Amino acid sequence: MKSTQHNEEIYSLYVSPGAIELYPNEKDVHTGRFLCAQKDYMSIVSFGRDLAKHKSLPFINHLDSRTPRRID
Repeated sequence: MKSTQHNEEIYSLYVSPGAIELYPNEKDVHTGRFLCAQKDYMSIVSFGRDLAKHKSLPFINHLDSRTPRRID
């Protein structure tokens, strides 16, 4: 089972003009507006996917190299 916390990292969600995006740490993202930060990876992924679905936007996970960048 995948650990939900990775070395006390913080994960951040941003809304850009066309997507909800998940980034490692609190990056200075110039193309989006900061929404929230969370230490629990699975919680923030779940929240990001749900928010993207609710807003009819794609979810982009910049942390998971095993999946395509755009997740609808």
